[in-house]
Amino acid sequence: MKKIAVGYAAKSEQEVEDIRSLIRFYETGRRGIAPKNKKKLREFTEARIQSTIDLSGTVMTGINTEIDRRRKAVRKKTGVLPDRLDVIDVELARDIAAVLAHDILLTRAPRSSNVIEAHLDWIAYQDGKAVLTIPAPEVKGRKAGDPDYVVHLGDRASRLMENYINKIRPILLHSEDAENPYLFPRQEGGKFKINAPYRAILKRVTRLLHQHVGVQINPHLYRHLIGWIWLKASMDNLPRVQRLLGHKSLKTTVEYYAELDETLVMDGWQTYLETKAKTGA
Repeated sequence: MKKIAVGYAAKSEQEVEDIRSLIRFYETGRRGIAPKNKKKLREFTEARIQSTIDLSGTVMTGINTEIDRRRKAVRKKTGVLPDRLDVIDVELARDIAAVLAHDILLTRAPRSSNVIEAHLDWIAYQDGKAVLTIPAPEVKGRKAGDPDYVVHLGDRASRLMENYINKIRPILLHSEDAENPYLFPRQEGGKFKINAPYRAILKRVTRLLHQHVGVQINPHLYRHLIGWIWLKASMDNLPRVQRLLGHKSLKTTVEYYAELDETLVMDGWQTYLETKAKTGA
């Protein structure tokens, strides 16, 4: 493209440089995080990081408020207060599923396909906490015999997982799809197929994130986001980020976060200087 611009179209030097910039931006051989994604990560201020961490609680509070509103509306109309589950429709159940998917992503950020296609029988409980075990052959870069990719959920997310499986997931199941193997089963819409996952689940997750946090991202950026959050807390967390994201080598993690690391290092150094300065301006 650059050769055509110079040799045939006789473009100006500035126009040629613009083309060079586009080539660098979209270069498929580039290592690390794409420039547009780095820009997105930098939109996560401390306040937005906190809102991201609190997203599940924020959304569930809103869902519970809506459930209470619906129950009261039914009681006002019929004189009978319905059970909570009786007022949860598919749309509300999808939001609850999205909250659980967010918890999984925030805990260890499996790849999008591993969340969408997570099987119900990949879930187990250890000491009262939910554990999602993704078999190694299902994980990018791993094969049979390699370690599985294990996601240990915390107390609150584990309670949500149990509640979701026992009470909410049945609402999402199609009447003819009782044997659906997926944690997030597909519902009505389009050409319905049995034994299929809900492929729009992560679009719903990122929509909730955009609504409550104010940043619009693609689902894959969750992997980089949790690394970014932990590195902002301390650069010493780099080896931990490697293990968290399942990178086989620290070199891969460094390649992804190299430019972001530079920003964090400079911020840390500036903070150090300010704390050590003995005289004001």
